[in-house]
Amino acid sequence: MAQNNNKDNRLEQSRRITTVGCIGVIVLLVLIYVIGLAGVKSDLGAKHARATEILARMQSHLDRTPGIFDRMLVFDCGDDAVRAVESYKQSVGTLKEKASFEELESLYRQLEQTWTEVSAGCAGEMDKEVFIGLKTELEGIQNRYNVEKGNFAKAAAIFNETLNQFPATIFNTGYKPL
Repeated sequence: MAQNNNKDNRLEQSRRITTVGCIGVIVLLVLIYVIGLAGVKSDLGAKHARATEILARMQSHLDRTPGIFDRMLVFDCGDDAVRAVESYKQSVGTLKEKASFEELESLYRQLEQTWTEVSAGCAGEMDKEVFIGLKTELEGIQNRYNVEKGNFAKAAAIFNETLNQFPATIFNTGYKPL
């Protein structure tokens, strides 16, 4: 009987050690998950913030363009040019504070169309130097916009790549591809 009690005690002790060991492993796995999640979210958050900053700079470049058109419309550029500028200014005005890349690209295409309309109507009406100065100013804005567009493409690619790599794929971070 003493031998059975020893066997039962050892069996019970073995079960306790196994239970404590399993709990320890579970706690360790939970800690690794929490630490990993925090690191992944931090990394993705920084990369997402970088892309968002670039979008804001792209938008700020486009926000400056209506003033150029206003200075051109001082001259008699025709009704088509006036309508194109008013439509463009309305689009710029309705753009939300944090516009998406697609919204900014749509506005940029409208900017190019507006420039075509206005320059066709105003070219003969204004002094050549004034026209060239405004054209140069607009081209500078377009160049800065396009540089930022390239920067955004790189930042978005890095963010999307990170989002689709391990361990980000395991941790549901709530981020969506850019």
